[in-house]
Amino acid sequence: MKIIDISLSLAPDSITYPGDTPFSTERIKDLDSGELCNLSRLEMSSHSGTHLDAPTHFIREGKTIDEMPLYIYYGPVRVIDFGSKEKISAQDLKPYLGTEVKRIICKTRGWELMKKGDFNENHPAFTADGAELLVQNQVQLVGLDFITVERGEGGKYPVHTTLLSNGIAILEGLQLEGVKPGNYILAAFPLKIAKGDGSPCRAVLIEQD
Repeated sequence: MKIIDISLSLAPDSITYPGDTPFSTERIKDLDSGELCNLSRLEMSSHSGTHLDAPTHFIREGKTIDEMPLYIYYGPVRVIDFGSKEKISAQDLKPYLGTEVKRIICKTRGWELMKKGDFNENHPAFTADGAELLVQNQVQLVGLDFITVERGEGGKYPVHTTLLSNGIAILEGLQLEGVKPGNYILAAFPLKIAKGDGSPCRAVLIEQD
């Protein structure tokens, strides 16, 4: 068994969605200062780094992150490599979906953009019809290697709204450098944040022998 870490490290220079609180850490107790332990204070958005969106992120009466069923975040996943494709549509997704595919992760050039540390508006994203197809195929979780799954063009977010209103978990900010397309086991559990709209997570892929 091989475990592949597909999570971003949280650091002051981590990529941040425009308007979100950047990640920062402050040491408030320090062994080197003669105190009993090392202890830090963290400040960040609930959507910092590799994270999961809960339905309530966009849906007024949607489930919060602590209400989401945990089985969604663990189980078989298909990693699909879309190369340099800018927008992932229903036509692009259709060949990879089927009744047995409940979780998908899409590899694009998004991880390369995130390594630069700045938000790029021309990042890879899903289209509205792509989101509709995922709902039709009863997908439970969809992941992408950028900090958001859509561009929000015109101030509208049909991808988030469609996926989250149907209870589909969104996993964003994945580091997929070196990850080959294929089938894995995914483990990506959120923090149990009461009434949370999302949560950072430690996402891993497990290769089975």
